Amino acid sequence: MKRNEGRHLALYLEKRYSGLSNGEIGSLFGRIRSSGVTKASGRVEEKMKKDAGIRVLVGSIMSKVTA
Repeated sequence: MKRNEGRHLALYLEKRYSGLSNGEIGSLFGRIRSSGVTKASGRVEEKMKKDAGIRVLVGSIMSKVTA
């Protein structure tokens, strides 16, 4: 994983499963603007479309979180 990819992945998962607003998520992650949350989440979604390794990683995390 490249620098910040782990953080972006955490933002993506938080946005997908928490029910919190982007502003609330941004506050949890240290004053990230709501647009930054959207952008980071979108980057993860785009990477998942192109990279099977990221899809497997996200699927593995999601299965543990939702189990």
